[in-house]
Amino acid sequence: MSEYPARHARSRRISAALLTAAALVVGALSAGSYAAGRTTQPSTAPLPVASASPGNVVGCDQIIATLGPDGQLDLPIRCYVPPAETVTETTMVTVTTPVPVTTTVTQTVTQTVTPSPTPPPTTTPPPPPGAYPNATNRGVPAGTVLANDTRCVLATAGEVIVGKHFSCRLSVSATNVVIRNSQLDRGINNWTSGGGHSFVLEDSTVGTAACVGDFGVGATDFVARRVKVTGFTDGLRVSGRTSTPILIEDSYVLTCRSATAHTDGVQADNTLASATIRHNTIDIRPSATTWTAAIFWPAAPPLIADDNILAGGGYEFQIAPGPGPFTLINNKLVNDSWQYGPSNVPCGSTTWANNTAVTLDAAGQPASTVRAVACG
Repeated sequence: MSEYPARHARSRRISAALLTAAALVVGALSAGSYAAGRTTQPSTAPLPVASASPGNVVGCDQIIATLGPDGQLDLPIRCYVPPAETVTETTMVTVTTPVPVTTTVTQTVTQTVTPSPTPPPTTTPPPPPGAYPNATNRGVPAGTVLANDTRCVLATAGEVIVGKHFSCRLSVSATNVVIRNSQLDRGINNWTSGGGHSFVLEDSTVGTAACVGDFGVGATDFVARRVKVTGFTDGLRVSGRTSTPILIEDSYVLTCRSATAHTDGVQADNTLASATIRHNTIDIRPSATTWTAAIFWPAAPPLIADDNILAGGGYEFQIAPGPGPFTLINNKLVNDSWQYGPSNVPCGSTTWANNTAVTLDAAGQPASTVRAVACG
């Protein structure tokens, strides 16, 4: 039954019950005469006005009855409706002094319904603590409503952008731009002449089902946090024009296949900036083999890679000899997902600790540790 017919039927039952209750009260008054302003006391027992079947009025109480000088008897009556609704009715009864046996009851109803509590909204539960990023727990949060933004260049310093959909490849030509809860179909790049441009990208999705022969996020003075990057031949590019550190954390990267691209998960080139890559899932399977890597670091600036899941490529780490230093710790390398070996790094300038070969479950979480992996 729809809400309107149900309420209409219940209102008819309440009205009938009220008339019955009013008649009973008037009948009780008919034994004597009453002066203006005299009141009756609240009744202590419900008036037997209806049955207790579900949805019916189960009882009414006389609250107070006041006879006015105009012969109107104000008769508020409170009725009860299962399961938890209280309806207050005010009935105006025309009486004379003394009250005759035959009485006309005129009903004026003011109905107040106490609604049932509204259940709390359903929300998508956050991933459990320590869960690694995957395709379902990173990117634009579920339920976010996006508005189209037709710009291709973000040129306002300090601008904060929330809940937008960009179909262009975005170019950032300003400082301190913040983008949150947004969809970027073609990627984002702030590698522009002269440098000095920076952005923070959070809780956003970069890429579509199409494969783009470029990097998804880069390349200088940026932070990528809780981002999903898919459908690019390079996931993220680190090419800092300045020494401002770059941070990539808590994000999911899945590259796509291109016959001519040198596909890497995160690639550094011509950079002055150090980078921290922490608690990400970077998967370049099956698009990349040979001399590619989940983390490809030929420019040799300082690097911290901590607590990542890495899969695919010729190596999981490929780092050129250089000053570094390189800190590679607590990483989980998907067992035998590489072509040549788990790493090709300069061990003399590398802190290497607690890196293991693992298997993953269907949700992309570590299922078992196969063995410890030595620096190589």
